[in-house]
Amino acid sequence: MLTTPRLNVVVPLPDLSQAMATYVERNRQHHASAAPARAPEFYTEQFWKGEIPRKQERARAEQSFEFILLDKNADEKSPSILGDVSLTNIVRGNFLACYLGYDLDVEAVGRGLMTEALHAVIDFAFLELKLHRIMANYVQTNARSYLLLDGVWQDHVLTSLVTRQAYAEDAV
Repeated sequence: MLTTPRLNVVVPLPDLSQAMATYVERNRQHHASAAPARAPEFYTEQFWKGEIPRKQERARAEQSFEFILLDKNADEKSPSILGDVSLTNIVRGNFLACYLGYDLDVEAVGRGLMTEALHAVIDFAFLELKLHRIMANYVQTNARSYLLLDGVWQDHVLTSLVTRQAYAEDAV
């Protein structure tokens, strides 16, 4: 678990399957222009009961880390998911890189929560995973997001954040 002043940033546990279903359903329209087409079952608790263990396995294998953002001030019995951040397609060897993606809850936009979460996740990628590069794609017209699909293929700008040399030496 990663922590920030307002968030717990975690790979979800199985008991969060209902909270995940609620989060994706609540944000279906909000995320529609920045997400691929989803099958109807994606929005169900049953789907998340199967998907969360797969997310955990990918994290254990260090293939990807698909974090959710939990409000530290929310009731533990009724967790509030405020967004998600993913480090995917982790490549080892000489490249030491991954892709970054994220989504934020419609009610959490504009509060600096994603910036807060990204600082923790980027530190995790460089310091704990010993990666050298974090890459993200974005559409130039989409100022807040790194990926806009909206059912249309569009040119994207590929950016990367490269670690400082001191981190890279630790990875060797």
